[in-house]
Amino acid sequence: MTAYGIFGDVEASPKLVRAALSDLLEAHRRTDPEQDFWLCVGVRDGETKVHDEVLDWAARNEVYFEVITPAATYTPFVEPAKLTISPSFMLDVVETMRQEQDGKILALVGDQTPRTDVLRALVKAKDNGTETRDLAEAGLTLILFKGDDPPPDDPKENTTMPAEEEAEVATLAELGEYADDTSDEETAAQAQGLLTEAAEEAGIDPDDYVLWADLATALEEIRDGSAEATDEPEPEPEPEENPVEIDGELLTRETLVGKDIAEIKALAKAAGVKDYSKMRREPLINALLGIETSEPAAPTTPARKATGTAKTAASSTASNGDSDHGGVGITEADVERIASAVVSKLAATLSTG
Repeated sequence: MTAYGIFGDVEASPKLVRAALSDLLEAHRRTDPEQDFWLCVGVRDGETKVHDEVLDWAARNEVYFEVITPAATYTPFVEPAKLTISPSFMLDVVETMRQEQDGKILALVGDQTPRTDVLRALVKAKDNGTETRDLAEAGLTLILFKGDDPPPDDPKENTTMPAEEEAEVATLAELGEYADDTSDEETAAQAQGLLTEAAEEAGIDPDDYVLWADLATALEEIRDGSAEATDEPEPEPEPEENPVEIDGELLTRETLVGKDIAEIKALAKAAGVKDYSKMRREPLINALLGIETSEPAAPTTPARKATGTAKTAASSTASNGDSDHGGVGITEADVERIASAVVSKLAATLSTG
């Protein structure tokens, strides 16, 4: 049978206390699986919340536990198998462990000077030859008095706590719980750091999750292979764009985007871009930068019917072979020639008049 007596007045990290008790229970199940594991807890009153954590842990792990308290009004966080009222409750815990074979004491002492009755109980446990460890430091520190021999260096000689290599690693779910519980800032920060590292390795962003527990669940699903992978198409690589020089001006996409369409068309004309007058802004920019595009050119707007002198000039240019029924209509070159002819004719008329 494995029995532990617990008493003391120092608050401790609930996570560390639960972890220490879980390690002790696991070690017991490995070495004495057929034997019982139980706790005798001495509680001064209900002000120290760490005792509630101990009782809750025992209930969750189906561990038998008894409570001894001097306060007749004390209401346990979880109903124990046995509740005893005694003014000398800590000494009673020590005496109970003395009667148990291999009974041990887990005291909540920490780095504070214990109260007189706590110190008296610790001295009594030492006189009984009962091993006593500090639960406020996760049950790892052996409590010694002046003149006591130091603890053995070989961990095999100390069977109370499992060796470090046997310590259980926290699960992702536990890390998520620790990370969300900011009452213990140091533990929360450590858990958050571990989850962030795991998320980076898994290629997911922790900021996409509201709670750290949600991130832990996602990591568990990825680890277990239960998350359905979604194959997102890889984005097509953007074509390389090199600056081009036209009429002494070095042009990039940024500079071209800032120009109006008339300026872009003028640059396209100077660069000798084919069919530039039919293109929209983006194809023009791509053409100037030497980037091939599959976007079709903008449809040509049908030219309005020419009238008067312009109509005569247009007919004349068409008859000269610049355009026929199989052509594309009036081009910018045609318009320039027509305008020039009109201006010349008007000048001649005015000079003779």
